[in-house]
Amino acid sequence: MIEIFGIPQGADRFRSAEKLKEYISKNELGGRIVIELNSGKIVGFILFSMGYIWPLNDRRFHTSTEIGCISDIIVNPDFQRKGIDSMLVKVAEKDLIKMGAHKVTLITSKTNQNAQAFFKKMGYSISGQTDVVGFEKKLSCPKQSKRIHQT
Repeated sequence: MIEIFGIPQGADRFRSAEKLKEYISKNELGGRIVIELNSGKIVGFILFSMGYIWPLNDRRFHTSTEIGCISDIIVNPDFQRKGIDSMLVKVAEKDLIKMGAHKVTLITSKTNQNAQAFFKKMGYSISGQTDVVGFEKKLSCPKQSKRIHQT
C-alpha cells in the first residue's frame, strides 16, 4: 500500500501514485513524483503548469505561454530536510523552461513561514500579499543559438 501524507481526507486524487499520475495527465499539469523504491511510499511530489494566479485575492488562474506556476509541493515528513523539496523545485523549473517559461510563480499561506523561508532560499521574491503570499522567480533560459547560413 502506498502511503499518502499531507492530503486532506477525501482528496482521492492523491491516494496512490497511479491516481496522482492520472490527475496530472487529466489536468494537463506537469508533475514529478518521488517514490521510495523499497516500500513504494511516495516521498514527495510537485505539480506545475504554464500559467499564473492573479489577482491574489480571488486566485484566478490564467494560462500563459511564458509564465509557469507551481501549484503543489508536498514532501513526506519522514523525508523532509533531506533536499527533496529543493530537488523537486529545481526539476520543475527546468521542465517549465523547456515548456517556454521565463518566470515561475506560486502562492503560499500567509501563515506558512517555513514555505516562505524555503522559497526565498530558492531565489524567489515576494510579488504580492493578501491572505496568501505570492512569489515569483525569473528563470534562466538558455540563449537560443543563432545559426549562420553560408551560401
